[in-house]
Amino acid sequence: MVKIERFKHETKLPKVTVVTATFNLLAAQREESLKECLNSVQIQTYPNIEHIIIDGASNDGTLTLLKNLSMDKRTKIYSEKDKGIYDAYNKGIQKATGKYIVFLGTDDMFAHKSVIAENVDLLEKENADWSYADTWRHNPKTGDIILWKGVLDYIPFGYFPCHQTIFAKTDVLRKLGLFHDQLTNADNELMMRLIAGNHKSVKVPSVTAIFKENGKGSSREMTASIRKSHTKAFYELFGKTWGMTPAECGVLYNNDFWFKLEGAAFTNLGLKLKKDIWLQAYFSHKTFHFDPVYPTISSGNESLDKKTYRAQSTAYLWRFPLWRTKIKGKTTRVYVLGLPLLKIKRKENV
Repeated sequence: MVKIERFKHETKLPKVTVVTATFNLLAAQREESLKECLNSVQIQTYPNIEHIIIDGASNDGTLTLLKNLSMDKRTKIYSEKDKGIYDAYNKGIQKATGKYIVFLGTDDMFAHKSVIAENVDLLEKENADWSYADTWRHNPKTGDIILWKGVLDYIPFGYFPCHQTIFAKTDVLRKLGLFHDQLTNADNELMMRLIAGNHKSVKVPSVTAIFKENGKGSSREMTASIRKSHTKAFYELFGKTWGMTPAECGVLYNNDFWFKLEGAAFTNLGLKLKKDIWLQAYFSHKTFHFDPVYPTISSGNESLDKKTYRAQSTAYLWRFPLWRTKIKGKTTRVYVLGLPLLKIKRKENV
């Protein structure tokens, strides 16, 4: 359990704003999920919380239910028409009075009662702008539970930490320009803007959220739209500066480069990635297994000699080492079939 004793001598704990967007939950038969969501906030051990609920002018009794369930004086309910969930989140950011803010869906919940205390403790200790973590992804229909790893290594390929785990400084989000509410994947695009802006991140070393697949964001019909939005955002924020084309950014998405590129084309695209962890992940991707829906990441062969190399990764074809990248400082060496192929020096851009 996370301790918050380190804050005892401070005059006031940093306030955390939790934002939840709702609309006609009774009609969608999501009353029980809402109860679990609200309860997971109300039982948090961290005392300085406000829970802002932005309702989109529900007309099915949801607003009455919210008022009955939200007797906690830290909960504030606002109800008016909006343009969708990201518009509602933006209203929450504008109304927030907390130093930090987190967005919790009505189908989702915090994984344990010390989640907020754990995030604040690490954010304050590391003086970070935002935090992220692992998530349990739950399919209520099948009962399956998958560990959704919170990592930043695979963002070029369409894999992000769950946005329910993101705690960020409220003023940073305001300066970034809030969510782009016309995008299908506005939460992921916002994460890319945080990285592109060199805002310091820190990973919380535990599972902090439970994400249910029956929420709005889990529809597979969104796949094509998300792919298009991701490709455009990655190109604008990173690819354009690194000499990539929009088409190349599209090939990166969701591991497509492994299946569509060969030889020099494969190598040349990978070397355009100027962020070390992304370059390393690109050349070691064969070590990672991706199922049709969610990636399950295995560690592969990393950091074999920390005294010599900052990072080392290997891609295998069956048991035979095919690619190997070694990164030391600003120098990356690429080996093919055990033979040195390239030695490049680059400036760290992000």
